Amino acid sequence: MSGIHLDLGDRLLKYSSLVLRYSQQLPCDEFGNQAADEMLTASFTALPEYGFASSSVSDRVFLSGCRLCLRRFLEVRHWLEAILERGVCSLDDTGALLRETDALVSIFSGIVVQLSVRLGDFHGIGGDCQDRRGGLY
Repeated sequence: MSGIHLDLGDRLLKYSSLVLRYSQQLPCDEFGNQAADEMLTASFTALPEYGFASSSVSDRVFLSGCRLCLRRFLEVRHWLEAILERGVCSLDDTGALLRETDALVSIFSGIVVQLSVRLGDFHGIGGDCQDRRGGLY
């Protein structure tokens, strides 16, 4: 199982580099800067979150870390959709990152669902993270 973790860790490192290269293509205006900043933060925090989760001895900690990673990839996905909607970059420029983001969403969704079922932890993506009002974020 550790081979899977190493392969996924390498993939996340490459993903962060892909996001970095893509964000450098965005225009230097308010929207472009905000999108780049948010996508970079999301992609670069997923890597250490996954590293911490995969080194944990608890399945619940691993599940929590995978949920956090999934949220990060979904955040990048939303920004990519906004970029395409605004016509900031073409689908040709965005396609590779969009495909890899979707692949990571699929991988981490599968991990979260399977582990949630096994542990009987049905909090969904939000897990046990709640805002002050008690709602999941």
